[in-house]
Amino acid sequence: RNTALCNKIRYSKKINIENINVYGMFFNMKKLTIISFSLTTINYLMLIWVLMELNLNYIYVASIVSISIIASLFGDDFPYAFLNIFNTILCLGAIFFVSYYNNLINLDGAPILIMMKWVIILFLFMYFTYVTLINLNHLLKVEKNRVIKEQRGNNNENRQFN
Repeated sequence: RNTALCNKIRYSKKINIENINVYGMFFNMKKLTIISFSLTTINYLMLIWVLMELNLNYIYVASIVSISIIASLFGDDFPYAFLNIFNTILCLGAIFFVSYYNNLINLDGAPILIMMKWVIILFLFMYFTYVTLINLNHLLKVEKNRVIKEQRGNNNENRQFN
């Protein structure tokens, strides 16, 4: 028992905070980037929820677009923000198309039309996931570049004083 306890103590001394990735991707992120990351994820979940519900009203559209705008404002890359907002509006247009298509299917419930609806929904789900992952990846790249620039700046300052 004592050797097991000594081994645990020995291993715990080797563990360093730099070796453990407890915070994951949020480690060293600015608060605004974390908020943008979270809002982008919430926006994705709302888009998927509206896609599965196929009930698009003004409140859903306003909330999804406003979350997209707020998430884009919290991100540091403003030219990319316009692309993000455009993709959100495009996704809402696609949901509107599927909702309209669903109303047409209710009039004529042919099995091929129902199958086409589910194929379109599956494609839109994959597209929403792709766009969201691209947005989150872009946020992570911008944040990584910021951290690298800060580290280079700190190294240059240390060299000047030495």
